[in-house]
Amino acid sequence: MFFVHGGGWNGGDDKNVPDASIPADCEFLCDQMGVIYVGLAYRCKGNNGTFHLALQDLEASIKWFAVRAEEFNADMSRIGFSGASAGTTLSAVLAQRYPNCVVYTGREGMYNVLDLDSTLSNFPNAKSRAEFGLDTQDQKLEASPYYQVREKPAMTLLFNGKDDWLCHYSQSIEYAKQIKKSGGKSKVVLYNGINHTCLNIAYPGV
Repeated sequence: MFFVHGGGWNGGDDKNVPDASIPADCEFLCDQMGVIYVGLAYRCKGNNGTFHLALQDLEASIKWFAVRAEEFNADMSRIGFSGASAGTTLSAVLAQRYPNCVVYTGREGMYNVLDLDSTLSNFPNAKSRAEFGLDTQDQKLEASPYYQVREKPAMTLLFNGKDDWLCHYSQSIEYAKQIKKSGGKSKVVLYNGINHTCLNIAYPGV
């Protein structure tokens, strides 16, 4: 399972990209289920990164891991992708590019930048899009997995808070519909009264 971190595509400097990360509970859960969880890093705004360059970084890291799969006892015939917040946009694109991807999970995601309704979702706003190379229609299309769903896509599980003002939950609902239209299975789990980052220790009920 390859995880793409969020953070609004912010961070980094001229020498370092933001650190790859994985959710805190993954070590225990993955040990129980026999899953190898890989955090991926990529160029962000602080590295003069763009969405396109970030995708190149992520694919390079996946290739690096695939070449060494035997060292990690990894079965690359069955992989998955996961992302949170800004990481969902990147990870969901990757999930459509790899035919061996069998599962995708997204948390408080943004799946359609091209048709973004700024009255519902505040991310990515005009400034963020400009800073991350998402000015043109073609660039926004590249950052919209909604329009890239392959035939028979991976099983997809999406989480969202109903009070999320950064990535409105309608993004998850509409993306799930696209997955089903293309012959895949999808499910959306929504949480009442919760804003962004729904799977958070601050919400023990979730």
